[in-house]
Formats: sequence, structure tokens, C-alpha cells
Amino acid sequence: MAGLLTVGEALYDWVSTDAGADLASARHFVKAPGGAPLNVAVGAARLGVETAFAGRVGDDPFGHALLDLLVREGVDTRLARVAAERQTRMAYVLTREDGDRHLAGFSTVACADAALTPEDLPESAITDARAFYFGALMLADPHARAVMLDAARRAHAGEGLVVFDPNWRLVMWPDADELRAVVDEAIATSHLLKLGDDELSWLTGLELEAGANALFARHDLAALVVTCGAQGCYFKTARAAGHVPSYAVRCVDATGAGDGFVAGLLAGLLARDDGMPMPAQVRRLDGPAWHELLTEANAVGALATTQPGAVSALPRREALDNFLATRR
Repeated sequence: MAGLLTVGEALYDWVSTDAGADLASARHFVKAPGGAPLNVAVGAARLGVETAFAGRVGDDPFGHALLDLLVREGVDTRLARVAAERQTRMAYVLTREDGDRHLAGFSTVACADAALTPEDLPESAITDARAFYFGALMLADPHARAVMLDAARRAHAGEGLVVFDPNWRLVMWPDADELRAVVDEAIATSHLLKLGDDELSWLTGLELEAGANALFARHDLAALVVTCGAQGCYFKTARAAGHVPSYAVRCVDATGAGDGFVAGLLAGLLARDDGMPMPAQVRRLDGPAWHELLTEANAVGALATTQPGAVSALPRREALDNFLATRR
């Protein structure tokens, strides 16, 4: 039984090092493993969480390299599949003149991750996991969407915590209304919702606290957490709400900071697991407990920005503890 099961994409980010170039003219790229479910799985495993990854990669050097990475990091890959005649998905990232990076697009033809099937997610793996994590990238494909949402509903019916971090990419969603409807459907399957502040604003049309209140009124959430970049994060539950500041670090690459944050939060929640249903445990947490959990999550997210790539700087437990000890 895994403490955490992450479901979805494992891919490679191709980051252009030609500042100011568009995708057609960029000539130099650095590749790095990525995909939110892979990043969260690796981040949680490095923090001592028993973690499993479920998803499909292509039968190509990239797919096999990603599976090898997961195995090296101690992630259970028994639910990972190699899809014949499919390719591992790629993401293309451009560097602006000021050094900031932005996503330009994804490969979309015959991608292995979209070939996920219900058989890839057996009932025992879903219901035995103490936390079930998924995002929105896979939801852009109608076939994968049906499989993912069915799995999330099955997880919701058990005793584990269903965690949804949309992290949507508008380039994958030509119809904004469809995106909103699908995200709303996914939130309805979830206990813990994590959003970026820009996502919350786009989704609700409201500022931070008002938007959080609106989502809480619409959905039966155990908790909502909103990351606000260098300003830290905001949380809301039925019992408490508040802001938790982040840490100042030298940011090299913000890619994967949100995934590191989620890994840190889930590691903290699972460390508190007393064997009772996880959603009920989360609902019982008071304000001081959330401040403690999110302080550590903010630290993981901050440390994740200190090296290039989404995975490279995700800290192990000793490094996280040392960092926190120096900041107290």
C-alpha cells in the first residue's frame, strides 16, 4: 500500500537557452524530467513518503529514462506502463529576454500518457493509497479524462485523501468554458484543492479570499491552499484561514516550485496520519497545525527553485530539516 499515489504524465521539459527566441527560431535546448505527477512523486519520496506513480510513457529512450529515474528515487513503478507505438510527451519552454521562462507548448501526437486505461488503475491501488494526487494536463484528452475522473471518484469513495492541483496549461484548452467545466468536475471529486493565485482569479473572477470563499461555498472541500509565489500561501478550511509567508532564496528556475510545495504538504500530512480516514483528519486540523504544515511546504517550494529543472533541487529530508533549522 502506497502512502501516496500520483497519477498522470511523466515527460521531458525542453528549455530553450536562447533568450528572446520563439519556438521556431530557438536552436539550443536543455532537457529535464518533468510532469507534475512525476515531480510530486519524486519530491515526496525524497521526504520519506512511500510513493507510487501510475501513468504511461512511450517505448522510447525518454520513457525508459523517466522510469529509471523514478526507480532510482525509490518510487514504486508497478503501475507505470510502457505504451508501444506511442511517444513520451515533451514540453517546450522559452526563455524571455529578462530570463523569465514560459511554456510554449506540448507535443500532442500519439502521446503515451493519453492512452491511460482503467486497467492501469486497479481498485486496490486506488483505495489503499492514503493520498491520491492528480492534475489537469491529462484532463485535456477526453479519453484520459474519463479514466482519471473515474479513478478520482473511486478514490473519493475510500478513506484516502484526493488531492487535485489543476496546474492547467491554456495551450491545451482551446475552449476556456470547457476548461472551467472540467476543472469544476474534478474539484467535485477532491478533498484538498491546491491552486496558484492566478488560477484562482481566472477560475472565479475574484480576489484571493473572496475566490476561496466562493469555491468553498460551491464544493465540499476539506481544505483549499493557494500558492502566491514569493509571498507564500493562503489556506482555508471550515475551521481556519490565513496566510503563511515563504522563504527568500536565490531563485534560479521556478519550474517545479508548486510541485515541490505539494510534495512538502503531502509529506507533512502523511507524517501525521493516525490511521483514521484521511479527509476527516484534514478537516480536524486547526490553524496552528496548518501554519506548521505550510511552513514546511513553503520551504520545499523555495528550495525547488535553487537549481535548474523541476526535479534537481527537490530536497531530501535532511536538507529540508537543515534549511528550516537555519531559518528559525
